[in-house]
Amino acid sequence: MSKRKPRPVAIRWYDAAFGTAPHWSDGDRPKPPKGKSLHLCLTVGWLVYMDKEWVQVVATLTDGAHAHVTEIPRGMVREITVLTGKGV
Repeated sequence: MSKRKPRPVAIRWYDAAFGTAPHWSDGDRPKPPKGKSLHLCLTVGWLVYMDKEWVQVVATLTDGAHAHVTEIPRGMVREITVLTGKGV
């Protein structure tokens, strides 16, 4: 991606790694998933990077700094909408 100014976007994408189990579990292997499926997500933020493999969005952007980075595999993205309007 060229060095363009970050754009405010809304991204619809599928999250394949969604779980409710605690970080540490007993046993030497995980339990099989129970009725899990892909979860359609909506992430809103500043698009700071995009190539054939990844989309990177940040939730907080200042002059020379950023925070709260979300990195989404490009194959999981279903739609990217550039947000426009006054007051941003």
